[in-house]
Amino acid sequence: MNISDLPNVATYIQGLLSMRKSMRTPNGFKFNGFEQFVLTYGLPLIRTSGLPRDIKKGPVKQCYQNATRLMSHNNLIYCEGFAFSGLIVTMHAWNLDDKGNVIDNTWCTRGKKLKMEATEYLGIPFSNDFVFKTIRERTYYGVIDDWSRDFPLLTGNIKPEEFLHPDFKDQILARPNQEEELMKDCKLAEAWEAAKELVKS
Repeated sequence: MNISDLPNVATYIQGLLSMRKSMRTPNGFKFNGFEQFVLTYGLPLIRTSGLPRDIKKGPVKQCYQNATRLMSHNNLIYCEGFAFSGLIVTMHAWNLDDKGNVIDNTWCTRGKKLKMEATEYLGIPFSNDFVFKTIRERTYYGVIDDWSRDFPLLTGNIKPEEFLHPDFKDQILARPNQEEELMKDCKLAEAWEAAKELVKS
C-alpha cells in the first residue's frame, strides 16, 4: 500500500508539508514537523472492518491511553500518527494485530460494517519498550508530541532503530522515500513562496 491510497490523509499531509517547506526548520531539528516525521517512518493503512468482538471499546478522546492499554494487555502493536476520522484528519493512536490489521477501539463500531469513522491511517509502529520507557519518563500517554523533553523524535536524537517495532523496522527503513512520492507533482510549495513574495511587495 502507498501513501497515495489514502486520499484524505495524503492531501492533508501534502498541504502542511508544502506550507512548512516555505518556513525555516527550527535549529537542531531534523524534521520540520510531525507530518514529515510520520511520513518518513509511517505505514499507510486502511481499516476494513469494525472492532473485533474480543476487544472492548475505549473511552472517547483517549486514543493514546486506549492504544497503550491494548498493547499492554492484548499483545497488540502500538501505532501513532495521523488518521481520517470521516470528517477531519488529526493526530491519533491505534493498534495493529500480528497480521498488520488496524485495531482502533477509540473510533470504532462492532462487526464488519463501518459507519462515518476512520478508515485511513498513516502511523508509526513503535516498539513496546520504547512506548513504556517514554510514558514512564513523561508521565502521560503519547510518544510523538513530546514537548516536555524537547521533541527528541523530531530532533533525530533518538534513532529509528531504537523506536521502530522490530516486526516492521526492516521494511520501513528499506523502502523508497514516501515524501518524494507524495510531493513529486505538488505545486503547493511554489504557491506558498509566491504568496510570501506577494505579501513582501
